Amino acid sequence: MKRWLFALLIVMLIHGLAWQFAEVKILRAADKASLFIRGRPASQVQRLDKDGIPYQCYADGSSSYNPLFVAALALRHYRKLPDPHARKQFDLLSGWLAEHATQDETGLWFAHQEPYPKFDMQAPWYSALTQVEVLHLFALRAQESQDDLWQSLTQACARSLTPPSDIIIEEANNALWYVEYPGEAAPYTLNGHCHVLITLHEVWQISKDPIYQQLFERGHQSLVENLPRFDKNGFSLYSAEGELAGRLYHQMVIRQLASIDAIKPHPSLKKYHGRWKQRDNLPVLIQHFYNPRIKRIILFAITLISLWVLAWLFLHLIRLPLKRRR
Repeated sequence: MKRWLFALLIVMLIHGLAWQFAEVKILRAADKASLFIRGRPASQVQRLDKDGIPYQCYADGSSSYNPLFVAALALRHYRKLPDPHARKQFDLLSGWLAEHATQDETGLWFAHQEPYPKFDMQAPWYSALTQVEVLHLFALRAQESQDDLWQSLTQACARSLTPPSDIIIEEANNALWYVEYPGEAAPYTLNGHCHVLITLHEVWQISKDPIYQQLFERGHQSLVENLPRFDKNGFSLYSAEGELAGRLYHQMVIRQLASIDAIKPHPSLKKYHGRWKQRDNLPVLIQHFYNPRIKRIILFAITLISLWVLAWLFLHLIRLPLKRRR
């Protein structure tokens, strides 16, 4: 068998397995490599400032503190308690969010200060996803500290997720859709709404306040009614406006549907969980035909060709000493 063909077959096997089971990690590594080589990521990466507060570095070279990721990091530290460093960071990050909030009669708000041109979002803008993540964080700190200040902040944050609100769509039959990106461009994004539902249930388990269970129930109703809008060729859409989800978000939604179905089962949740998981198990090469994402295809091709060339060179180099011995 010719060396180039043998190299191609080996690389296709290894490359296919790597992309099948580690595509998300490969893409994250590509982001970090882009930051190292070009000084900016292909999408975004997180860094810490001198005080330990996370900020995001974006593809256009800009950077910004993102309250969603600040809250997410604080929650990761909470899971490591009573570790002393985790305690320090949990208190630091939750305190930072409280200091950078704005409050009015509608609730306690956490602004995104970076524009998001993809969905025509101009700073400052607010997101149900961010609000519920901070709500979860503050509910945990209130439970742990038993401090009236944190109880008050938690209740104020909860008001922002109670209709009427700019980050909620009130639908027929009392259903609610929680909006990750308020505005006309993409008000219906699936993973954001699912995350809000799961987190509302977690906050209800912490506080036992029935308002959170009610908000979950109304959001659950909207989810099962809207799920068919998010299906295309057996793959999930990132938004109901038609954008196909990348592998990261597709896998995320599969896990989220399983979690929500465990909380409150429904046939639609099982149907789309199974359908989307089945498509995700297809070989990546076949997925490209059902879910054609240009950047994904280009990176897939570049890594395949690069490995093919390296494998051919390796086979060529080890063959030279064998020829000399003969």
